[in-house]
Amino acid sequence: MDSSNNQEPTSAREFPEAIPLPGEVAERRRRRTSMLVGTAALGIGLRIVIILVELAGYYWLGHHVLLVDAVASLTDVLASFMILLAIKLAERPPDEDHPFGHGRYEPLAGLQMGFVILGLGLYLFTQQFVSAMRQPAAGTIGGWDWLIPGGAAVLLELTARAVLRSARRGHSTALAAEAYHYRIDALTSLVAAAGLILAAWLPPWSLLVDHL
Repeated sequence: MDSSNNQEPTSAREFPEAIPLPGEVAERRRRRTSMLVGTAALGIGLRIVIILVELAGYYWLGHHVLLVDAVASLTDVLASFMILLAIKLAERPPDEDHPFGHGRYEPLAGLQMGFVILGLGLYLFTQQFVSAMRQPAAGTIGGWDWLIPGGAAVLLELTARAVLRSARRGHSTALAAEAYHYRIDALTSLVAAAGLILAAWLPPWSLLVDHL
């Protein structure tokens, strides 16, 4: 007698049964998500303030380095919303299609952010270099104009440290990627501040320095 007739075909179910989460685990997950979302939202608010200040600086001072920093920060805000969405999706309980939960949303969001940063950096560098080669000489750059990107660098670094602490407490790879993203932005703003200082000291090269 063929015993295989009494066995359920292995292809009858593509995934195993969803694993229900105990109430205590679900509550801890909700608290974790609330902490991560709050931290990410705080960072987004700070970035929006920096964008407004840098756009105002570009309007009044005309420094392209401030415009580039503001545009980069605007893209960062959009990427941060992706991180927020990933954190919320990762909180969802297991279901029939995802019996072990939705935790992979977070690392995937972190990977996508890496591609966004790389693509934006290459585009802005190329655009500003070409613009510097085509435009006439710029006016004098004030000796204190560097304070705008310099202040942004300090705020972004402090935010990076706060976000990284939350990411480690919540074991969130997506939020950790966001923290290092803040640190990269802080370094970018620091370079912008150094560029404005250099341009103020070297007026004949101010146009090229301002665009790079």
